[in-house]
Amino acid sequence: MKSHLLSIGNFVKAIDALKHGKVIIIESGVIQLDNKEHTDDERDIIGIPINDYWLEKLGFKKIKSNYWRYSGKIKVPIRFCDKEKAKLKGWYLFEGYKISYVHQLQNVINALS
Repeated sequence: MKSHLLSIGNFVKAIDALKHGKVIIIESGVIQLDNKEHTDDERDIIGIPINDYWLEKLGFKKIKSNYWRYSGKIKVPIRFCDKEKAKLKGWYLFEGYKISYVHQLQNVINALS
């Protein structure tokens, strides 16, 4: 994952780690996670797919089936579209912006806060 797509505090996973970590250092091509003693090359970092667990962890509340809303100062709606067409299936913000990973959602919330 390109380091310029990340922010300090983003949750991601290193391919050699058993669980996710929080980004604590970002340098050109190198990323340090809080759960690792050494830095990782940006190519060894992967995004965490959005799911119900992560939505709750990030402060979202389930409003109804497949529809969540961020409960912070700003209101950020996110819904899961499970249409048959593979291109449409996924998480959407603001009724149209497709999003796939936890760090992307964190960056949207931070930008709007």
